[in-house]
Amino acid sequence: MDMKKGGKVNLQDKTCTCKQWQFFGLPCGHVMAVARYFVLRDVTTHVQKYFHTETYKSAYMEDINPLDHISEWIDPGHLQTVRPPLVTKRQSGRPKSTARIPFQGEDKDNFKSKRKCSRCLEPGHTRSTCTAHYDLSEGT
Repeated sequence: MDMKKGGKVNLQDKTCTCKQWQFFGLPCGHVMAVARYFVLRDVTTHVQKYFHTETYKSAYMEDINPLDHISEWIDPGHLQTVRPPLVTKRQSGRPKSTARIPFQGEDKDNFKSKRKCSRCLEPGHTRSTCTAHYDLSEGT
């Protein structure tokens, strides 16, 4: 029993209550605490065999043969060419305005919003530049 972390470890069956030792194959913190308590110097005996150096070396023991030249490859003929997706790089700087640009020969005044005075309701100027006579006694 690991007193500090609260896990129960069985060194003979290689099990722990947190299940990390069984799942990953490497000793968890509970196992390390128990090994330190029992002064076990060699913790590698508690590691699964597929993490050992001999197993790693035996996995790559066979020769890996290189491919022949591309001109010597056999083409089955029924394969289709798969191209990568088109990825456009985002341009640097401030993005362009998405406002509509008039086509050639189009009158620009037809689609632009015109200025309209809020006092006299005439187009072409605003209230601050209005020159129309305004009688203060009438109100707004």
